[in-house]
Amino acid sequence: MASGSPTFAKLNEENYSTWSGEMEAWLRASGLWRLVSGRQKAPSTSSPVTQAEADALDAFEARLDKAAGWLYLMVEQEQRIHFQGIQDSPVKMWEALEAVHRQKRAGM
Repeated sequence: MASGSPTFAKLNEENYSTWSGEMEAWLRASGLWRLVSGRQKAPSTSSPVTQAEADALDAFEARLDKAAGWLYLMVEQEQRIHFQGIQDSPVKMWEALEAVHRQKRAGM
């Protein structure tokens, strides 16, 4: 796993192509990319939920929080508007940034 904070520039209006590649690589090295890409889903639970299932779900949600936190911290202040109402979902956060910045590149 990656240790410490990312050392590359935060996302701004002009660096999405570079930032997205570096952020993806850092998230992969940190073991968080599968959460952000949506490939890793919440663990299933039975009814009633066992302690092991509750622990697994808690660990999953803690990793979701970590991924969302890093995404938030690695964008400049003006980019955070794209996270309104989705700060708890790293998948939606990543998709929102991609949609905004890919659209801008296509329109240039």
